[in-house]
Amino acid sequence: MFKNWLSFGMSAYHTPGFQDTSRLMTRGFKGEVIYVEPSRSLFHEKKFKGTLWGWKSCKMGEHNTVLTPPLSIPKKLDILSTAVKRQIKNLDDELSHHWGHEWRNETVVYVTNWTPYQYRIIERLNPQYVIFDCVDDVLSFPYGWNREEVVTAWRRLAELSSTVLAVSPTLRNQMEELLNRPVVVLPNGVDAELFMSPSSEVPTGLEHNGNQIRVGFAGTLNHWIDFEAMLSIVDTFPEVTLFLFGKEVRWQVIDTLNPIDGFSSTKM
Repeated sequence: MFKNWLSFGMSAYHTPGFQDTSRLMTRGFKGEVIYVEPSRSLFHEKKFKGTLWGWKSCKMGEHNTVLTPPLSIPKKLDILSTAVKRQIKNLDDELSHHWGHEWRNETVVYVTNWTPYQYRIIERLNPQYVIFDCVDDVLSFPYGWNREEVVTAWRRLAELSSTVLAVSPTLRNQMEELLNRPVVVLPNGVDAELFMSPSSEVPTGLEHNGNQIRVGFAGTLNHWIDFEAMLSIVDTFPEVTLFLFGKEVRWQVIDTLNPIDGFSSTKM
């Protein structure tokens, strides 16, 4: 029934240092895939490298295509939404070119709560099947988003969606209250075989030492991690050694990581 997967991504397709749900879900689909990267604002371009109307298409394999959108034009410059309508019409033409004019009936459209304003595009495209995936408690992050505007956009997405998902019961309850509709829990997965397969050699510094308790974290070392809790653990429990594995991707976390790295019972 579903031949195609259209994902409105959380980040650029080749963003290094971490993975995200939209890219992982896209790569897991067995069929024809188009990944739409987030748009960049016209006002944020230091050098004019984008286009105002066209969608740049790039093949990433036999069945995968990445679309880079035209620059986002602020509403105060596009009062009648003429530019946005033209951009969306060009996207529709691009999708029809790849999948035919019946693509709406054969495609799953996937969007997360990190990109609330994509409802404007999805609403005008009017696809039949939309999955709205709530992957994080987005409004708890320190990004200064306008809560009222974001929640309004989420509600528009929910109205368009066949299914609304959440990664935990807590987030489900929160989104059901905000959206006033049922939300299904679909927990995050893990490649257990990959993470549980022992290495042939124990890396230097990870050797077991008597009654030492080892606590490990593997993932991107970014601002959403509770580094204060980590500091509290190594400060309160001298028998614990904390191992952090991951790439440091934001300069804002360096000041937080420095004191953690200063503990002899912490290995980074």
